[in-house]
Amino acid sequence: MRAFFNLNIPFSAGSFSVVFDDSFRVNSLTKDPHTHSHTRLEFLYIRKGALRFCSEQTEFLCPRGSVLLTPPSLRHTMFAADTGTETFSFLYEPFDIPKDDPVFDALCVKAPMLLTDMPNSCERLTHIREYLCSPTQAHMEKIRGETILLLADIAEALLPATPITGSTTEENRAEQIQSYLAENCFSAECSCLSLAETLHLSPRQVHRLCIQYYGRPFRALLHGVRMDIAKNRLQNDDVSITALAEQMGYSSVSSFSAAYKRYFGSSPTKKK
Repeated sequence: MRAFFNLNIPFSAGSFSVVFDDSFRVNSLTKDPHTHSHTRLEFLYIRKGALRFCSEQTEFLCPRGSVLLTPPSLRHTMFAADTGTETFSFLYEPFDIPKDDPVFDALCVKAPMLLTDMPNSCERLTHIREYLCSPTQAHMEKIRGETILLLADIAEALLPATPITGSTTEENRAEQIQSYLAENCFSAECSCLSLAETLHLSPRQVHRLCIQYYGRPFRALLHGVRMDIAKNRLQNDDVSITALAEQMGYSSVSSFSAAYKRYFGSSPTKKK
C-alpha cells in the first residue's frame, strides 16, 4: 500500500493542496513504461539522467535539471532515457483559488510543459524529501515553507513577463511594499489585491515584485512581517500575549503560540 502525505500550502491569494507519496521519499527511479494518468497535476523534477515523455499528442526528452508539469487525466508514458535516471515527483491540485488569479492559472497547466534552468529546485526537493523521512510537526512546517518557495519559483518561470509602467523606481516599490505591510499587516483587509490597488498594479505584478525583492510570495511575506512585529512588541511594548494573539486574529493564545514557535523555534515570552 502506498503512503501519502497531504499539505495545504498557503500561496498568494489562495492555497494549494500538495500530496507527497512514498515514491517521493525514496527517490524512486522512473523505469516503469506503463501508460498512466493522475487525477491531480503532476510535478516532476529530473535529478539524474534523462526522461522521455510520451502521450498521444506529443513526445519529448526531459534532460537532467528540468521540471516537467503534467495536467490531470492525461494518459502518458515515461521512460528512463539514461541508466540511473532519478526523479522527484509529487501531485498537487488547486484548492479554494480565485478563478481570475493569473498565478494559479499559470500553475494549472492544460498541456505538458517542460521548464529548464531552475537550479534551486533540486535543493528544495532534497530538503523536502529529507524532512518527510521524519515528519515531525517542525519538519512539516519546513516542508510547507520549502514547497511555497518551490511553487513560487515555478510560477515565476511560467508567468509571462509583464512590464511595470510608471515613474516609480524599483527601490521605491520595495519600500512601498514594506510600508504597506507594516501599516496593514494586522488588518483583515490586508491582501495581495489590496496592495495591488494601493500600488496601481495588477496582482500578478505585485506577486512578481514580492518574489523579486523578498524571495517569497505575498502570503508568506505577510506572515513573516506579522511574526516579526509580534516579537518586537512582546519585547518592547506593554502588551500581553493574550492581547497580541487577539490583535493578530488568532482564535486562542495556544494557536498563536504554536504559530510563533513554528516560525521562531521558541514560544513567545515577555521580556523581563
